[in-house]
Amino acid sequence: MATIPISQTLRDLKMLSSHDAGTGYFAGATSFREGAMVTQMTDLVTQANCGVRAFDFRIGAIKNTKENNKETVLFHHGGFFVDTEGSEVTLALASLVKWANSHPSELLVLMLKSCRTCEECDPTSIPACDNENNGCHTYGDKGAMQQTRLMKPFKENGIQIHPDINCNGESMANIMKKSKVPGGGHILVTPQGCFDDN
Repeated sequence: MATIPISQTLRDLKMLSSHDAGTGYFAGATSFREGAMVTQMTDLVTQANCGVRAFDFRIGAIKNTKENNKETVLFHHGGFFVDTEGSEVTLALASLVKWANSHPSELLVLMLKSCRTCEECDPTSIPACDNENNGCHTYGDKGAMQQTRLMKPFKENGIQIHPDINCNGESMANIMKKSKVPGGGHILVTPQGCFDDN
């Protein structure tokens, strides 16, 4: 990243990305429910160590019915929530911030996709928590960035939120300022549609 011209725009970058990045916290699962969700086999830090710089982030804020409606933000895949030890988004982000601070010239991009909020949800349930019966709402584009419940883990980890980000027009100099986290690393949160991903 250090060799990228500061006049280049974010959308011009080509980065290795991981699909459904948070499902790696279910790697090694043996049940059908968990095994069907996994699209990555490692946690976020290991993905970054392997060269991933853009993460497909699908998160959901739920009131966990198994824990007296405790508010939690978890990764999900199609409404099935990743609920293993250490998989809460705030813990995963803490590890990623630590990695970013150890690699201050790198830029990590968290692409928010298909994010949701649910009023009542048992994260281990089948069927998935993805319908009106659970009080679920799905947010794409910049809508997720305007949901306080969803953005709480980012704020807890000092990651800036910029719903007005212009992926087509902002220079890398601006992007690096907007993505700075306490400690000197760089993590940028973008809405769905900022990148042409494949």
